[in-house]
Amino acid sequence: MAVGTLTVAASEAGRGITKYLCTWTSSAGGAVSANSFAVPSGYLVAIKCVPDSGGTQPDDLYDLTLVDADTVDVLDSRGLNLSNAAGKILQWDPPLFIDTATLDLVIANAGSAKGGTVSIWMLP
Repeated sequence: MAVGTLTVAASEAGRGITKYLCTWTSSAGGAVSANSFAVPSGYLVAIKCVPDSGGTQPDDLYDLTLVDADTVDVLDSRGLNLSNAAGKILQWDPPLFIDTATLDLVIANAGSAKGGTVSIWMLP
């Protein structure tokens, strides 16, 4: 059963890159999970995490994991203890191959009804 809310919008970012804009809002318990979304197999190029501000700003040091179908965090713990005041960009060079059909953006320790966005750029 889904916890919190997650909306995902895919768009062409140019040069064959697809951008997945994930907008999240945490549950009363400060979490988002079990909102998996489909992606084709491909190469993870970069991720940008941006917390909301004002009344929906997450608690400081909130955690983000991006879990594949085998429950492996493809971010390799690089999304833990995120700042609630500044965004963060994670980039892979060379890009990281993802061979799964679904990903699940998991947020923890964000506080009740907090939010943000995560942009995911992938190459086919």
